[in-house]
Amino acid sequence: MKGFEGAEAREVKGICQDKLFGEGFQMIINKIIRYAIVLIVVFAGAVSLAEAQEGYYLMAMGDNGSGQLGDGTTTERLTSVQITTDVSQVAAGFRLSLFVKTDGTLWAMGRNNFGQLGDGTTTGRSTPVQVATDVSQVAAGGSLHSLFVKTDGTLWAMGWNFAGQLGDGTTTDRHTPVQVATDVSQVAAGFGHSLFVKTDGTLWAMGDNPLGGLGDGTTTDRSTPVQVATDVSQVAAGGGHSLFVKTDGTLWAMGNNGSGQLGDGTITVGPTPVPVQVATDVSQVAAGDVHSLFVKTDGTLWAMGDNGTGNLGDGTTTERHTPVQVATDASQVAAGSLHSLFVKTDGTLWAMGHNDHGQLGDGTTTERHTPVQVATDVSQVAVGDRHSLFLQAVQDFDTDGLPDGDDNCPCTYNPEQEDSDGDGCGDACDGRPDDPNWVSVYGTIRHNSTSVCAMVLANGQYMFTCGDNLGLYDLDVPLGGNGEITLYGFCSGQAPFKIVLNPAQALCYDIPMVSAAADSAEMTVSFQTEAGTDNPNYIRIWGTVTYNGQDLCAMVLANGQNMFSCGDVLGTFDLEVPLDGNGKITLYVFCSGKAPYKSVFTP
Repeated sequence: MKGFEGAEAREVKGICQDKLFGEGFQMIINKIIRYAIVLIVVFAGAVSLAEAQEGYYLMAMGDNGSGQLGDGTTTERLTSVQITTDVSQVAAGFRLSLFVKTDGTLWAMGRNNFGQLGDGTTTGRSTPVQVATDVSQVAAGGSLHSLFVKTDGTLWAMGWNFAGQLGDGTTTDRHTPVQVATDVSQVAAGFGHSLFVKTDGTLWAMGDNPLGGLGDGTTTDRSTPVQVATDVSQVAAGGGHSLFVKTDGTLWAMGNNGSGQLGDGTITVGPTPVPVQVATDVSQVAAGDVHSLFVKTDGTLWAMGDNGTGNLGDGTTTERHTPVQVATDASQVAAGSLHSLFVKTDGTLWAMGHNDHGQLGDGTTTERHTPVQVATDVSQVAVGDRHSLFLQAVQDFDTDGLPDGDDNCPCTYNPEQEDSDGDGCGDACDGRPDDPNWVSVYGTIRHNSTSVCAMVLANGQYMFTCGDNLGLYDLDVPLGGNGEITLYGFCSGQAPFKIVLNPAQALCYDIPMVSAAADSAEMTVSFQTEAGTDNPNYIRIWGTVTYNGQDLCAMVLANGQNMFSCGDVLGTFDLEVPLDGNGKITLYVFCSGKAPYKSVFTP
């Protein structure tokens, strides 16, 4: 069984299933043959932030106090949550996020006190709001400003403009985008400064410049763009420093170097206003608040600067003034205030550093000094001050054009997929792909879209859809003699359900659940209790299940313990069960054609 870790599956032996269950179970059961993720995104080199990736989910984690994750709440997320689909590019800043969809529309969410979302207001947004069209690339800064490039090469900016970082010749905040330049291919936003590369390879900078982060040889703020370098292929902007890669693969850095974030082997208290060469053979670069990372053409990941939270990922909290190697097979990297993430060539996402709001996405708030794997099938990553975003490949196993996450039937068998054992169930759907007599079955059980606690039985294998697995079932089952699957279900207050399925067919359906008829025949359930024989915290409950004096084959469930009153023990049950938190026992009995029985009592 390949899903729902911790779920317990059991086998029912020696019962007549057709007599145990009836034909009228009216739950919603989304039945699907089990599928696995089959698409892996592989990168041959670095992913440019201007390079569109089509058909991806936007995933988000970490701090959400300003709604920057875009999930409609302000609840921080320790693991990634899906926000939307069809995203091609993403950026994260100081408590805000922006993304571009495959249709070129730009969307924004999070803090908006300076108009940095660009929607014409200063109202924060916890769900994405559309800002512009025909967008190809976007950047978000740490000082509450944002920039984007349109498909015609024009550069636009909005938000806080205290030092002229928007580049429009003023220091006036902008609540809607203002055009800044033309012929732009890439843009980066730092704390109070911005940089962009033109299509001719020239690098331009504007904004705050007290430590020379613009690289123009001065410490003068610039409210209009000033040219800094030529033959540039990639750029990054940090808290007060900047880095860029030239077309020959050399890495250059300028600006604040108080923690060694320029990587030139020094610590400079004053400004470094002229770019210094740091490394060669570099393909991609990222700048955090006071640390930096870059990927070399051989896929090695290197880091330098502040490391107080393990954000360099080298296993220490030691500040590094020259680059230290962190990982191999890296394709892309992103840096935030105190944490970092990178994507490997196999599409896995890794994270390290500060994690007080779950921004690493590993399900904890534990600081990580070495990289921890967070996700798979990742194409692009962006990091804000205390939150992270990434794009994850959309799965469409059955190639019907619907992403698996939006498809009620994501694993309808696709004849083009490999079927090693020839049982009519593709390998990605098959719990035992080498055994033609077994397949995997999983799905959901709901009432009016609400998950329910039920018992699911398929060809003798069964489990309960309760607790952490509420409404979910996942079973490896043997095929019947005729190659079919007989699926049953039980839920209190509902009529039993039965359906016979062929795993090679389209197996999706959605049956609305209705309560059992008021005049359904009622069973007689008699029982007694006494102290448990093996555990003082358990109670023994035993009794009989009959109808008009006839012993019944039924399923008996009491506080999570269960058995069938069938075969040699027809009509009888005997269980030792724990009391619940209120000192009570909840007893259920299910039988085909009979109204379900429920009793809550204190022994």
